Order: sequence, then structure tokens, then C-alpha cells
Amino acid sequence: MKTEIEPLIRPLVDALNATGRFRTVASCQGHRVVGHAPYVMFEASVEHASRFARLLWEGVADDSLNYYWALHGIFDNEGCLRFALRADSLENRYWWQRSKLRRDIDYLCRLTQNCCAERRRKLAPEIRQGTTNGNRRHDPSDQKINPPSASHGVFSIATRTPFGGAAHTISALAAFDHRHVVSPPFSSARASSISGGMS
Repeated sequence: MKTEIEPLIRPLVDALNATGRFRTVASCQGHRVVGHAPYVMFEASVEHASRFARLLWEGVADDSLNYYWALHGIFDNEGCLRFALRADSLENRYWWQRSKLRRDIDYLCRLTQNCCAERRRKLAPEIRQGTTNGNRRHDPSDQKINPPSASHGVFSIATRTPFGGAAHTISALAAFDHRHVVSPPFSSARASSISGGMS
């Protein structure tokens, strides 16, 4: 097991950790010789991961990325939810352009910053009006229809891939190469602190 972060993926690992909302636990810059795709696995709340996934899909839709990246929700051996950002289109490909991958990683770093900036902009009016932290004024006309579950957006995104649907997602998640940077075992104390607002 390696303990150093590989140089090509390091900017994305640093960008995710710098937000304070994501904590990376494993990463790989990808290895063309053996057909391994680049990925970063991290811990985050479902809310933050869902916001990141929405921005990622916008980048995929407007061709801002050279390769197809997807965010997958997976469970570790203790049943705790983690997320993996992965260049799915590079799995089992033995050739890709490193310069294009660098541009994708730069874009994903900016997307990470935008994800957190968007959250701050969204909260600013609520803070000015005194409507955060349970002090939200009740207005029946302001009610929103919620999805069936808080994690609905993340898991629907994880299963909508052009590479074989849910079956591909499951096989792709099982294919992570855990010989790369991996954190210490995931404890249930950390799980409860991360899942904060998930129950």
C-alpha cells in the first residue's frame, strides 16, 4: 500500500480536502499500462456530494471534460457511505493523453471550488434574513416537494452511465485498485460525524 499521493491526481486531492466539506481517503492517478482509471475516493455528506454530482453532470453535458467522469456512492466494509469520483471512460483503456487528463483535473479542481462557493452564495440570503439553523420562518407557499430520500440524487446519478447502466456501476466500483493511498480503517465515530444531517 502506497502512502504518497501520486502527482497527477494530487491537485484534485488537495482541492477536495481544502474545502473542509470533503475528506479524501484513497486516490490513483490512473495507470495506462494496466488499464486502471484515475479516481479519488472521499467522505462527505450526501448533500455536498449531491451538489458536486449536479455540477459534474453539467460539465459532462456541456463537453467541458475530455473524458467521462462519474460520481459513485459506495459502502465500505462497515456499511458507511463513501463517494468515488472516477474517470469511467478510461477503465481498461491502455492509452490516453496525459495533457487531456491534466485539463480534466484542473476543471474538477475549479468545480470543487465552485461547489463550495455556490453553497455559500445560497446561504448568504438566509443568514441575512435569520432563517438558518432552525430559525426558518414558516411560509406555506415556500414549501418544496422533496425527493423520496435524501440520497436519491446521488444514487440515480451513480446508475445513469452510458457504459452499461447499473451493472457497469457495480462492476466499476468493485474494480478500484486499493493498493494506492488508503486511509486508516473507517471508524463508526467518524461515520456519525460525517453523516451529521443524513438521518
